[in-house]
Parts: sequence; structure tokens; C-alpha cells
Amino acid sequence: MTSIIPINDDDRSALYNLSAALRPLRNLANELEITLTLPLVETLLAVAIHPDKTIGELAKAAGVRNGTMGRCLSDLTDINRSGSPGLGLVNQQKYPYDNRHTRNRLSVKGRTLVQKIAGVMDLWCQGNLRVAA
Repeated sequence: MTSIIPINDDDRSALYNLSAALRPLRNLANELEITLTLPLVETLLAVAIHPDKTIGELAKAAGVRNGTMGRCLSDLTDINRSGSPGLGLVNQQKYPYDNRHTRNRLSVKGRTLVQKIAGVMDLWCQGNLRVAA
């Protein structure tokens, strides 16, 4: 027999608000009929937090390998790593003097999505978002 450990109201509220903050990502995934993985979400947020950074700089900031970051970034651009349409959330621009490096920043679509997520998180931090009854 397993015992059930209850979650206190503060933890329940925090989990609800995290779920609400992730809702714009779920809506995007449903709209595009794709699966948004946690690494893709983390990559999107890393680009939002560290705009104009290279793959290596973003990988270091996120604590992942360069290859992992590169694959996720590719999937977030207009054309993914397999040559199919990507999510269009990140724009990559080559450095003018070194084509081996690209700067990564949010596209308009990516910025809009991140702003929705940040808006929900702001409400939560201000205490204006509560557990649904």
C-alpha cells in the first residue's frame, strides 16, 4: 500500500501558477501540432535571457553541451535541423567577420510568446494569481 503525501496550499498554488505560465507554450504546440520538449523550452528561455549570444555561450549559460544547444536552436528557427519548417521562435544571424558563429535572438513570434509567459509569472510574483477552485 502506498501512502499519499499531501501537497500544502503554497506548493499547490506555485504548481498551478507554473502550469498557467506554461499554457502559452502548450497552446503553441497544439496549434502547430508539435511536441515542445523541456530542452526546447529551456533553449527558448535561454535566448530570451541572453540575446545575441553564440551557441557555445548559450550552452554554457544553460549547462548543456554545444551540440544539444545547436540542435534545439535549429528546431526553434524557421527551418529545423531536418530541413522541415521550424517553430520560427528564434532568428540566427551570422557574425559579419566569422561565419562559424551566429548570434541568436528571439523572433517577433518568440518575443510575443515569452512576453505571455513572463506576464503570467509577473502576476504570480505579485500574488495576483491563485489556485483555481
